[in-house]
Amino acid sequence: SAVFGGVNQETGHVWTFADWEEWEEEERINKLDELKEQAKKDEEARALLEQVNSALKDQVKGYDLESTQRLMTEINTLVSQMQQMQSAVHQRIKSHEGIAKRNHQKIKKSGVVETLLYLLITGYQVYTVHNWLLSTNSLGR
Repeated sequence: SAVFGGVNQETGHVWTFADWEEWEEEERINKLDELKEQAKKDEEARALLEQVNSALKDQVKGYDLESTQRLMTEINTLVSQMQQMQSAVHQRIKSHEGIAKRNHQKIKKSGVVETLLYLLITGYQVYTVHNWLLSTNSLGR
């Protein structure tokens, strides 16, 4: 059964030699038909390509290409200038970002020091007022 391709899926029986040859012949015919169709499609594509090429032939003149090339070089120059300006702006933004971070750290540190200083002064004032109030007899003690 392995020689003849296994079991016939339609009948569930082992292929006979005649059935197997008939099936192989059908496959060869089907492949040949597919190859013919593919060749026909390829030929149609070639013909269409030739028609397009003949229609486009001599459509663009040399002076058109020269002006287009000149314009493209101008565009490329402008694009390179814009890229240089963009990189300069990007670098400037990065440097400003670093400066802003350092300023933020300095302001944060000075705010913490200032707050601690105010707390110390307030604590000393409370201590001084407390001792003054305890030392004087103005409260009626």
